[in-house]
Amino acid sequence: MEPPVANNAFQELATVPTGRLDQQGDSGDVTSVRHDLKTLEDFGDYNEYTAGKVISIDTCHRAKDFAQLYPHFAQLSLAKPRLSGYSVVLCLSHLFVIAARPSPSHWGIGDGARKLLSRRHKDSGRMWERLKAEVAEANRRLSRERLVTLTWGNVSAISEDRKAVAIKPSGVPYEELTSDDIVVLGLDGTILEGKRRPSTDTPTHLAIYRGFEHVRGICHTHSRFATVFSQWRQEIPCFGTTHADYFCGPVPVTRVLSPTEVEEDYELNTGKIIIERFRVGGLDPLVIPGVLVAGHGPFTFGRSAHEAVDVAVALEEVAALAWHLLLLESQPSQIEGYILQKHYQRKHGPKAYYGQDDHRI
Repeated sequence: MEPPVANNAFQELATVPTGRLDQQGDSGDVTSVRHDLKTLEDFGDYNEYTAGKVISIDTCHRAKDFAQLYPHFAQLSLAKPRLSGYSVVLCLSHLFVIAARPSPSHWGIGDGARKLLSRRHKDSGRMWERLKAEVAEANRRLSRERLVTLTWGNVSAISEDRKAVAIKPSGVPYEELTSDDIVVLGLDGTILEGKRRPSTDTPTHLAIYRGFEHVRGICHTHSRFATVFSQWRQEIPCFGTTHADYFCGPVPVTRVLSPTEVEEDYELNTGKIIIERFRVGGLDPLVIPGVLVAGHGPFTFGRSAHEAVDVAVALEEVAALAWHLLLLESQPSQIEGYILQKHYQRKHGPKAYYGQDDHRI
């Protein structure tokens, strides 16, 4: 794959030290910029750039590496300070090559690159807007589905590149929640966007995303019957096909946190014991997409925030059925394994035939 050449008049390749947009030390606002083969039509406000493209090459971090990877650039100067066609910007460990229309000769690297890169939310921000809208709606659903009392629950989702997590702000009523209230964080907990404090359960969510690479959405509630089992510190056995449609086996329960774990980092260690329970049990969080934290409440997982809430709805119904069955009989029979497998596989297996192809849960 070769970078596009927007104009034959381009004859220079400028280099910039890591984290710099120009040679005068003006670093600009580049904290959230990343583009992969995106045309610059999105940056229509800057007409001088709209003929070009941006290429992100993750594997090379210096201009000379770029020239080696793309030999037709080898003849270009690697030390020109002015922007007359191509500009190379090292930012967030990505090399950005900007192919633009010939620009006024008085522009320096900082002038041109800063105009482009200062629009930090134009691309990643657009992705975050979709993510925030998804998470806001998923959280509002908790109230509609009667899974929460007061503000006892939260939903999050992680971006496609797994670099940003959107989550409900702490203590905000669901009926008042908008996309603007949603907080966006990095996996290290750094707030990337948002004016409110994120949910107090945020470290738990982040730990789960770091530990379960295929989980894209997480829902935590204190729904009544699932929380009963959590506080009872008992897993939910699979008694029937309703359970088997969503969980390919019992819904597990974690161990109890130690006093030291609670004192050192309660929320983070809650995430860690969830991961521990799945790893010790050899469980897949998308095959058994829920867990009961002992003494606390349920967490459910999905390929999206919406799916994680679907699983939370199913888990609450499964827990209610199990609880009432246990009132009728102290040791009811669990469903036969072959029936469990049939129900789970017909809905989620490689030859699933339940529902429609675009939405099986």
